[in-house]
Amino acid sequence: GIKKLGAFLCNSDEMLVLYSDVYLLRLWTVYEVAAFLSLHSTDHMSVISVVVPIVFYCGLILFWLSNVFGVLTELTGGPELVASLLFPLLLASLFVFTVRRRAR
Repeated sequence: GIKKLGAFLCNSDEMLVLYSDVYLLRLWTVYEVAAFLSLHSTDHMSVISVVVPIVFYCGLILFWLSNVFGVLTELTGGPELVASLLFPLLLASLFVFTVRRRAR
């Protein structure tokens, strides 16, 4: 763990930080960033907000759902039945996302 962090960072060429609003509130992550920056320049560190992957995956899921909606519409003959099946699923997903977000 912590005893081998220096050796691990010496052998690392780059560091990718997935930044969130709580990232720098944890002592471990502050120590890790400080140790990396004491050995490397900031050119070797990339910082990406965790919002970017969330937006990407949400877009991917919406694209997939639109394809599923299209296929089911063709199979059932009408969008009303498909919408009545998918709408509760979307509401449940939104509820789970909101609850998980507030739990942090």
